Amino acid sequence: MITPRFFAGLWVVAIGITSFGCGSEGPSPVTVSVTYKGEPVQDVRVNLLNSNGKTAFGFTDASGKAESFTSTAPGGGVLPGEYTVTLAPKQETPPSDSGAAAYAPPSTKLSFPKKYVSDSSSDAKVKVTSGGENDFQIELTD
Repeated sequence: MITPRFFAGLWVVAIGITSFGCGSEGPSPVTVSVTYKGEPVQDVRVNLLNSNGKTAFGFTDASGKAESFTSTAPGGGVLPGEYTVTLAPKQETPPSDSGAAAYAPPSTKLSFPKKYVSDSSSDAKVKVTSGGENDFQIELTD
């Protein structure tokens, strides 16, 4: 026989599960627009790196905007946190057999200041929030 005490126990379990789920912060969509000397920085890889090991990356288009970030977060997007932004230029080699362009450390002249290649020298930072506006404008400086 089901007693009122049984229903009270279910109620406590349901509240606990709901509270636990509400506290989690999932990945959020992020847009990063990169400019240098007022011009869009196009066709580069934008890396987001934080001290907790969370990473994400996307690629800028002709307008200097990166929108589709790949990360370790389930379902894509970027996990909330503070990130250092680094850039990687496109190699001068042709695309691989899979059609994906190769991105690597620079071997030729960069279209942006060299300090943005490394997280130890980059001064570009973003703070991704859960459920907030995550549209960042980054103007690179020498």
